[in-house]
Amino acid sequence: MRISMLIFIAILGTSLSLLIACSAPTVNQPTKPVFIEPVQEVFEPLPDLPLPPAPVILFAFDSSKLSPCAQEKLSIYVDQLGAVNALIVYAQGHTDPRGSDQYNMKLGQRRANAVASFLRHAGYRGSIKTTSYGEKMLSYHQSNDEAHRRNRRVEILITP
Repeated sequence: MRISMLIFIAILGTSLSLLIACSAPTVNQPTKPVFIEPVQEVFEPLPDLPLPPAPVILFAFDSSKLSPCAQEKLSIYVDQLGAVNALIVYAQGHTDPRGSDQYNMKLGQRRANAVASFLRHAGYRGSIKTTSYGEKMLSYHQSNDEAHRRNRRVEILITP
């Protein structure tokens, strides 16, 4: 049990340092509390495994191309998952509120597919499912560049 906890702490430290290293400096920090809508899907609890925290992958405006930083985060994540291929990975694509609902749903799906494709090419052999929420599940409801940047994302969830 102690070895598992040490591995988990090491993985968590690596993930946090990557998150800090890959974060772009923010200009307009939100000043009001941000309310995040709950995830609509219900997932079973994970088995007692030392799993790394899943990265949130950000995208440029109107793009589904993975940045070099996003590719590095995903490569490290696949390495950390190791041989735990019995899990289901959900890649959930999101957009900022600009653009039509139909366009944003397609863009969110392209983003989720880009992450899924990269995970497969990086060696993850478990099941990967993709979905798009378009602009329906904003993390930040402000209408500024920083909020838009943080809403252009793919979130990764894992279930057994």
